[in-house]
Amino acid sequence: MTSEQSKNPPEFVAEHELRIGALSTPIRVRLFRRQPDGALLVEQSHFLKTSIQYLPHTINQPFFCAENTVLDDLTATMTNFYNQAIGRGYSPSENWLVPNTGFQNAVHQGS
Repeated sequence: MTSEQSKNPPEFVAEHELRIGALSTPIRVRLFRRQPDGALLVEQSHFLKTSIQYLPHTINQPFFCAENTVLDDLTATMTNFYNQAIGRGYSPSENWLVPNTGFQNAVHQGS
């Protein structure tokens, strides 16, 4: 963490739950607002890695758009990977959801 980040830790905005296709495990998505530029940062409980993906889909960049746009884009991308795998004959598997070991069950906000 840089000194600038420690002075202005990201502010918690919201937590949402997404479900992809026939997978029963929910993906928890947290949004944080970075200061001072106002970018949205995304944290996920699970990453999607279907049988056709070499690596899990992760988000590492900030978003400079509305909260619903971030969620819509994330859902569309994961659904696209999911549908591509189904289209190639793979059956949905809960193993496609890779737990994010850095995801905390509780939101920790700066003091």
